[in-house]
Amino acid sequence: MTDIFISYSRNDRDIVSKMAAALAGEGFNVWWDTEIPPGSTFSEVIDARLKESDCVLVVWSMSSVRSNWVQEEADDGMQSGRLIPVMIDPIELPRGFKRVQTADLTSWRGDRNAPEWRRVVDEIRRLVAPARGAGASAHARGPSKAPSKAPSKVKVAKSSATGAGKNATAAASAAPSGRSGGKGAGALGPAVAVLALAALIGGGAYVAFATPAGKDLFAKGGDLVAKGGEIVANAADGLAASGYAPGDVIKDCEECPELVVVAPGSFLLGAPDDEASREVAETPQVPTEIGYSFAIGRYEVTFDDWAKCRKDGGCNGYDPNNQGWGGGKRPAINISYEDAQAYLAWISAKTGKRYRLPTEAEWEYAARAGAKTPFWFGNAISTSQANFNGQYPYAGASKEKSAGKTMPVGSYKANGFGLYDVHGNTWEWTEDCWRANHAGNPGDGRPVAGACAQRVLKGGAFNGGAWRTRAAHRKPAGAKAHDYDTGFRIVRELG
Repeated sequence: MTDIFISYSRNDRDIVSKMAAALAGEGFNVWWDTEIPPGSTFSEVIDARLKESDCVLVVWSMSSVRSNWVQEEADDGMQSGRLIPVMIDPIELPRGFKRVQTADLTSWRGDRNAPEWRRVVDEIRRLVAPARGAGASAHARGPSKAPSKAPSKVKVAKSSATGAGKNATAAASAAPSGRSGGKGAGALGPAVAVLALAALIGGGAYVAFATPAGKDLFAKGGDLVAKGGEIVANAADGLAASGYAPGDVIKDCEECPELVVVAPGSFLLGAPDDEASREVAETPQVPTEIGYSFAIGRYEVTFDDWAKCRKDGGCNGYDPNNQGWGGGKRPAINISYEDAQAYLAWISAKTGKRYRLPTEAEWEYAARAGAKTPFWFGNAISTSQANFNGQYPYAGASKEKSAGKTMPVGSYKANGFGLYDVHGNTWEWTEDCWRANHAGNPGDGRPVAGACAQRVLKGGAFNGGAWRTRAAHRKPAGAKAHDYDTGFRIVRELG
C-alpha cells in the first residue's frame, strides 16, 4: 500500500522532490509519477497508485491549476475524503476547491522543521494513521494510532529500460486532459468530508465460458456483407439461426432485465491515431468480425434488478451501498467483477439461458452502434447527452454543470442499437483480462482470456472526465474491487 500519492505539475518537480524526500523521512510510503514501467500505460499506473493511496497530496501552483489531470486527481481525493491540498504559488484555486482549506507553502524551500511544513505533516499523519491501523481495508477509518517508526522509501515507478524517464515524460505530455482513478471504498464514497481542516493553514482468475458439448459459441458465422463499423446482417446462420431480429427486446422472466438483440457485424476495435485523448492502451486498432448475434442489457443492471436477485436467494445476499443517492432504477454500484458473476449465475440458473458479461469487443461494438467516432452520436459530447463530470470536457469544449452522482438508467437518449448509458453513468465490467494494449486480441468477439488479476472496464462514469466515456477507452480493475462508480451490463447468448 502507498500512504501518500502526490499530484503535481512537472514544472514544479524540484520543490515536489523535496516534499517527497521529507515525507519519506517521516516514515511515509510516498509515490509520485517520475517514471512509468515498460509495458504499462500512463493512466493505468496512475489510476492504480491513486486508488491504493490513503492520502492525496495536491500541490497547487500556477502550472498545476491549469492541469485537468491534477484537478481530476484532487476531485477524486476530495470525494473520497483523502485530500490534503497545499499551495506553492500565490494563486486563485480552481473552481470547486476555493472553499477547501489549503496549506500555504509559498515560502517553503525544503526546511523539514518549518512550522508550516510540520502542520502539513501532522495533518497527513492524522489521515494516514487510521488507514494503517485498518490493514487491508485502507479506507475504513478507525481510531488513530501512532505511525510506524520503520524507515520507508519513496515509491517511484521505476523502469529497467534505458530512457524510461524520457518515455514517461512523453507519455505525460500526450496524456488526455482529464483523469480520475481511485475511489473511496464502500460506504465512504463522495459524501466523506475533506480532511484538510482549518488547522492545516495555521493558526482474476479466469472464468471460462461454459458451452454445450461440441459447440463453440464464439465460432464465426457466415460471410459478413459489410466492413468498417457498419451494421451488417449475417443471412447464413448468425441472426437467422437465433430466431430474433435486430432490435428485438427480450425479457426472459419477470425478474429479468430487458435485453436488446444485436446483429452480427464488423468494426475496428480501439481508437484511431487521430482521436483526441487516445491512449496506447486503446491501440492498435483491431479489425473485428462478430459472426454471431447476441442479446445485451438495454440498461445497466439496476438496484431494483439486484434486489430481485437477493430476494430470490441469489447474489450471495450482498447488499451494495447506493451512496445515499437512492436505489430503484439507478445502476447498481459498488459491484465487483465477482459480484457480477454471482448475479449471472443466479439469472442463468433461473432462466436456463446462458448469461455472462460482454466481452470487450462485444461491448464496444454494441456501444458504437455502427459509429466510427469517439461517441455513438459523433465527435463531441455534452452533459445533455451523457452523465459525466462536466468540469472535464472533451477536446476543448466548455465546462458544464453535471449531476455529480449516478442517474436513473434511460435518462439519456439510446444509441442506434437501442442501448442506454453506454457513455458515462457507471463503469461497466467486461469478461476480458486486462492487457496493456490490443495486441493479440482475437478479433472475433471472444474475450482476451487467461489467468488474470484484473479485468477491463468500459464506458466511463458520472465522476470522470468526458474523455473517459469514449467507446474506445478502457481501464483495468481487480476482480474484487468495489467502487462507487462501477456496475455492469449483461449479455445473453442466442442460438
